[in-house]
Amino acid sequence: MNDYNDLFDENEKLIDLTLIHKTFMNFSSRYWKPSTDIYETDDDVIVYVELAGMEKNKIHLQFQKGFLLISGFRKQFHSEGITVTHQMEIDTGRFLRKIKINIDILEDDIKAEYREGILKITLPKRRTE
Repeated sequence: MNDYNDLFDENEKLIDLTLIHKTFMNFSSRYWKPSTDIYETDDDVIVYVELAGMEKNKIHLQFQKGFLLISGFRKQFHSEGITVTHQMEIDTGRFLRKIKINIDILEDDIKAEYREGILKITLPKRRTE
């Protein structure tokens, strides 16, 4: 039974080291990437970006040379005086998504709305007739 407990303890240590490494990599990364969904309709390309807790004025959009660039900054949520962190999964700081759009887009008609933590970007397709 002791061998089993020792093996279990070693596995726990390995898991802890992996989590510590992942946390360190998140902190040392220059940008984080918000979750993104991309859909296409007959008329539009629609991009949804999960940006919970963001201030609207901290989100920046740019479309150039076939790339949609979404960037910004999300501040940390925690309060002062924290002495121990038990879990930390919410990314904060600078973020950047660079999405290649392989469809001819009407750049002047791009629309964006931010509601309930989701950014919706509508990129109208250029009609070729």
